[in-house]
Amino acid sequence: MSARTQSSIWIDEGLEVEAGEAVLESLPLSFARAGNRAAAEVVVVDGRSRRWSHELGSLAEGQVAVLVDPWVDGATPDGRPFVLDTPWGSNAACAAASDAFGAASWQRLECRAVVAAGADLDRALLRLVCLLRSVDVALDQLRVLAVNAGGLTAVARSGEHLVDLDLTCTDGVRSHALLRALTDDGDVTVVIPEPATAQPAELTLTDAAGSRLLPTTWESAHRTTWRRLRENPSLDDSVAFAKDAELVVGALAGKESGR
Repeated sequence: MSARTQSSIWIDEGLEVEAGEAVLESLPLSFARAGNRAAAEVVVVDGRSRRWSHELGSLAEGQVAVLVDPWVDGATPDGRPFVLDTPWGSNAACAAASDAFGAASWQRLECRAVVAAGADLDRALLRLVCLLRSVDVALDQLRVLAVNAGGLTAVARSGEHLVDLDLTCTDGVRSHALLRALTDDGDVTVVIPEPATAQPAELTLTDAAGSRLLPTTWESAHRTTWRRLRENPSLDDSVAFAKDAELVVGALAGKESGR
């Protein structure tokens, strides 16, 4: 796959509408639909399927995978790279949020999300942990404090920083994720709406001088992922995802997990 020529892409069944056609039409100079899966340079794999690790393992040498919203159904095939595409962590605002969090002096971070009633909280927790990594807050420890039909509460550490994680299940508010780093004189906050709303994320900086909203980026999480891959064909999120998935699985098993 070359960053200078159009790349052929195959979108697995079930992803054509939400993670395929619209993105493909918006990047006509970068990607073109392949005639079949075997001929594609890039394969978009549905991580919601229990067979996603098998699908990754079946890719030919040289093929690159975009893995959409995966859960853990077993070990990721050794040596199989992929680019991760998640609803919150792949949002276009995460790059600017990473810079803002990195420039701020903070000790505690709030990481919260609202999900639909009855949502899979295990998967939602993994999405939150992936979101944190996308803004360069990789967790070292994670402990689930409580989980029930109303949501989940957990605590974590990232180096010397404390992180509070909270999931709330309700149909009364649209699904979204929020990160807020508390500083000495204010905070850095990013709010990421549910991708289906097509609303952009909002990144706000608050200090003694007041609050200011940073420039808005209008781009879907799927398109951002494809563009990241296009700009860096050697991109590989597999190692980081494996660490995050191991941390989440350990925490959900009822034990404090660290690395």
